[in-house]
Amino acid sequence: MLEVDAHTIIGAEPAAVGSIPPDAGGDGAKGVSPVALTAVAQPIAKAYSPIVLAGTVRLIEFTLIFLAGSAVYAWYVVPRDGFEWLYMGAMASIALLAMIAFQVADIYQ
Repeated sequence: MLEVDAHTIIGAEPAAVGSIPPDAGGDGAKGVSPVALTAVAQPIAKAYSPIVLAGTVRLIEFTLIFLAGSAVYAWYVVPRDGFEWLYMGAMASIALLAMIAFQVADIYQ
């Protein structure tokens, strides 16, 4: 069977490191082609996906609507009628319907 030791693998030097000539270093720009300099000067694209960002905004809006409903419920309804799970389902449904309405209205741009 193959004997593999993780410490040996972690401590091993990659093959590419040993093949770099000692005079390859320097001031950095010497020996770099103009094409490489142009490529480095290009602006970097956004590092996040717009779809992920829109989904995060939807989740935040859902949470805010649900928390606003919970605060109104806790402030006005619970002292008078007591706690009912039915209202939690209603608040979640309203938050979901609001999110769907926002999507239909195309406000996620």
